[in-house]
Amino acid sequence: MDQARGGDPEAFRALIEHHRGVATAKAYATLGEVHLCADALQNAYLKAWQKLGSLRHSERFSGWFLAIVSRAALDVARRRGRLSGHEQGYGELPPGEGPSGGFVGGEDALVRRERGDRIREALAALPPEYREVIYLKHVEGRSYREIARMLRTTTKAVESRLFRARQQLGRLLDEPERGGDPK
Repeated sequence: MDQARGGDPEAFRALIEHHRGVATAKAYATLGEVHLCADALQNAYLKAWQKLGSLRHSERFSGWFLAIVSRAALDVARRRGRLSGHEQGYGELPPGEGPSGGFVGGEDALVRRERGDRIREALAALPPEYREVIYLKHVEGRSYREIARMLRTTTKAVESRLFRARQQLGRLLDEPERGGDPK
């Protein structure tokens, strides 16, 4: 930490890399779009580098840095206004690509895009702490133990939060189908 604060870019890079997963999850919890998280994180890295000298207590770096990430994510969300529903995000392949990388016919691509839109909308409707654990587990592929360490909680709390997040996500994804389409 002292080397990074002294201006060593490699030490700063190592410090940031150590916090990458939880920082990404924090940004994703706010933004719900992977590529928007990259913008927010880039801004947060720059701000942290510029302000690192003002951090008086090294042991407070994690909380300080995550607060910068949260503000950067909110700034990106404000600049973007409403998030577009046609951007690639969690749960969606690029339009026209199937699991094997081959072309998918028009109707299949439409179904895939609609499913991706529904997943993004449902994820956006989740509370941030649920989006955070969903991201860490299903996008980052982290173990319960790693997530607990990153979020400074217990593995039981992570399991419980992830269970509730999945339940709520399932309900949100199920709602439109239950009501039927009045034609």
